[in-house]
Amino acid sequence: MDGAGEGSFFYRFVIAPDPTDEDTGRDLNMQELTYKTMQALDRRFNTTLLWVAALHDDHAEHRHVHAIAVVPRRLYVKDLARLRHTATRQCEAQRRILDFGLLLRHTRKFIIPWCKTDKNRAQ
Repeated sequence: MDGAGEGSFFYRFVIAPDPTDEDTGRDLNMQELTYKTMQALDRRFNTTLLWVAALHDDHAEHRHVHAIAVVPRRLYVKDLARLRHTATRQCEAQRRILDFGLLLRHTRKFIIPWCKTDKNRAQ
């Protein structure tokens, strides 16, 4: 907070994936989600912003992150919409990867060798 320049604005954000669609297994990487969401804010101002965040996953039925960012000027509604869009896309991407991994784990029972058999090597 001491490093904030004069005229800076402080914004509080809550990044809360939907527990029924996005964080179904409470397995999203919340640190990565927060970092990528805050990067969108960095890109908006074309600089690295100061921010801090804390994960809350022990006192509520849905996991969420509280973040505070120091921003050089006011945010507009479109800026907040962009942050929400970024967070949603990150959640969806992680969910697809996690679900695909679970699908593979349950359907792939045999390892298929990708090398030639001894019979083919002799020829």
